[in-house]
Amino acid sequence: MLQTARDVHIQSHAADASMRSLSDKGEILDSLVHDTSSHDQPEQRLWRAVLTSTVEEWVHGPLRKQREAEHFLLLDNEDYPAVCSSAGIDPSDLRRRLRKLRGNAGTETFGKASEN
Repeated sequence: MLQTARDVHIQSHAADASMRSLSDKGEILDSLVHDTSSHDQPEQRLWRAVLTSTVEEWVHGPLRKQREAEHFLLLDNEDYPAVCSSAGIDPSDLRRRLRKLRGNAGTETFGKASEN
């Protein structure tokens, strides 16, 4: 089906709005895996950086990286819990917060990663 210029503009506007919504949630993304505790061990900071990078790929990466990151963050039950534990983060709590963030952002942004 051919799209009209108006349809393309509307879709583009919706995608821009979703990205602005995610930008507004920058603090939430930061708080997902960052702890300001001064008691963090270097190893915990390293694993938090790994999780931060994965979340950033999930949100802003190319489609393939989004899919890989989404699988790891939302579906993996082997490595994900170990990485979270090494980071000093409760895996269930982080996953719940990521799912909530995904729901709040809408499917325009994260939907691509969920397809096929």
